[in-house]
Amino acid sequence: DRPWQPYLLCAYVAFIGNIGLGTFIDIDHWRHMYLLLGLIWGAIALEYRHKRLLQPVLPASFKPAIAAR
Repeated sequence: DRPWQPYLLCAYVAFIGNIGLGTFIDIDHWRHMYLLLGLIWGAIALEYRHKRLLQPVLPASFKPAIAAR
């Protein structure tokens, strides 16, 4: 259903591990941290897009019952 999910899980686990390691070591110059963060951010954006595309589209003339009174 979601082809990006395995990549998100791998990136998330690696990111959490690096955060744990970063509590002891300075991570200012760890470029891979920014890469992992970008992968996670992109997967979150894909998930929002996927959910938005699954929602039904209502016609422009549709008015809720409360507003029709």
